[in-house]
Amino acid sequence: MASKASKKNTATPDRSTRLVPFCQCPEGLLLFVALKPRASRNALLGIYNGKLKISLSAPPVDNQANEALCHWLAQAFGLSKSNIELLSGHNARHKKLLLRGPYAQLLERLHKLLSEKLEKT
Repeated sequence: MASKASKKNTATPDRSTRLVPFCQCPEGLLLFVALKPRASRNALLGIYNGKLKISLSAPPVDNQANEALCHWLAQAFGLSKSNIELLSGHNARHKKLLLRGPYAQLLERLHKLLSEKLEKT
């Protein structure tokens, strides 16, 4: 009996090997997020387990947290909400999002957000 070969998506690295919360894709930047809904404030908390941890005050009810996340990312990256797409994790805390735009500019903005977070701590 022939064994099935596992297919790997080349745009998304394996979870066990991914140390950074992003990767490049043809449309822009794939962002891996661990969401903390119903928090006291909207904020970037840092990088944890290969994901960008973000706290939002919105509850995870009726898609409110997903919409708040897209809005927060749009403001943080200077994008329109139409350039942000939730690819997976619609009903989970761990999400994969596509940020459409020039990869270099998106990566630069991500580094700026993370360095601002480090300066505050």
